[in-house]
Amino acid sequence: MFTLEEVLSKNSRGLNGLHPVVKGKATQLIENAYNRGVQILITDGYRSFAEQQRLYNQGRTTPGSIVTNARPGQSYHNYGLAIDFALYTKDGRKVVWDTRIDGDGDGLSDWDEVVIEAKKLGFKWGGDWVSFRDFPHFEYTFGLSIRDLLNGKRPPMSGDVGRSDLLQRGDSGTFVETLQQQLNKLGYNLTVDGDFGPDTERAVRDFQQSQGLKVDGIVGRNTREALTSMLSEMNSDLLQRGAEGELVEILQKDLNELGYRLQVDGDFGPNTEEAVKEFQQDKGLTVDGIVGPNTREILNLALESKRDGLLERGEKGDDVKEMQQKFKMAGYRITVDGNFGPSTEQVVESFQRTHGLQVDGIYGPNTERKLDQVIAQRKNQTSIIRYPNKLFRVTTPYMRDQMGQSSIKAIQRAVGAKPVDGIYGPSTAAAVKAYQRRKGLTADGIVGPSTWRTLF
Repeated sequence: MFTLEEVLSKNSRGLNGLHPVVKGKATQLIENAYNRGVQILITDGYRSFAEQQRLYNQGRTTPGSIVTNARPGQSYHNYGLAIDFALYTKDGRKVVWDTRIDGDGDGLSDWDEVVIEAKKLGFKWGGDWVSFRDFPHFEYTFGLSIRDLLNGKRPPMSGDVGRSDLLQRGDSGTFVETLQQQLNKLGYNLTVDGDFGPDTERAVRDFQQSQGLKVDGIVGRNTREALTSMLSEMNSDLLQRGAEGELVEILQKDLNELGYRLQVDGDFGPNTEEAVKEFQQDKGLTVDGIVGPNTREILNLALESKRDGLLERGEKGDDVKEMQQKFKMAGYRITVDGNFGPSTEQVVESFQRTHGLQVDGIYGPNTERKLDQVIAQRKNQTSIIRYPNKLFRVTTPYMRDQMGQSSIKAIQRAVGAKPVDGIYGPSTAAAVKAYQRRKGLTADGIVGPSTWRTLF
């Protein structure tokens, strides 16, 4: 068995980047479990937005199995507020996820002992969830929802452990990312990676010198207040109605790439404001028409998703229209309007469910591939229906498909007649007439050789 110091050392990587309060509680959990004879390893703690995007892409646009349905910003891991754990075997040679093992022989599984200690510290356990039970997962949310976090709310720093209210070289995590973003708004060209390395330290020193502060490269209260004050004065992170210039042009181009039809003139007028509000509404953000850090971040993620070949609720444009047309060809009732709204999302989910795909309402490569296969199969099935050398028209009684036949149903599907019931009645004839008019044929509602050839 490891010593407590050895266990804490092995957990240093998993603890790195967590919110200070959560880090303190996770450390206490490791110690409390150890005192019960259970050795644990934090296998996953803070996870950057970029790491979340890579995980989300797995099984969708990159090789592997799907491991998460959470997009960047939709996991408490992205804010340093969640941990996942596993157990060390008693000899410390293996890490296991066995919820039944009783390594200390006290009659209670080691896993349950960890859960008991975690709940004492205020953690919520994923094993208590109803829809999807995540047994290794704990989260400490401060009562904040994911929507709160996406809209910029952050938990208090109170309860910090030791010097955790300071940021300095060697630190990493969401607070370092925020610092790097703030410095970049002031003109520093830092990679936003959540790693407080030499470049970030150099930028902090430069800023401190410019503000007449103590130059030590450590972000404490005075440096933090100076940063906040300067950013507030500049208001550089907001784009809103009345703004003009190159940044507005970039915003308009980005929105157009997502299907909004704006004139790119660098003028943040009512049309641009309305497009921003619509985007915020679609993405579940605060709808104020102002492009702040959170709206910009979600906008960037939407652009990245689109460039990865994914289409999801909230997107608009020709790509969406082409997708909707494909679903129509596959026999689904869908409005082809280029707007990926709730009804289109339901069609995508229905298709995914029917064909055993991941049901997430997102149109990616796997869904597209299966949809193309379904369309090809329908075309093949239709192409083998030869013209039966007879006219299809309204008769008394109505013509209908006989056992083993599907000619009338094929006609109804091809012209968009409702219902598709294999009976050639007035509604089918009306749909045929409309089709014939569109194709420049004699609009008589009768399917003969000429109409048949254009249909099939």
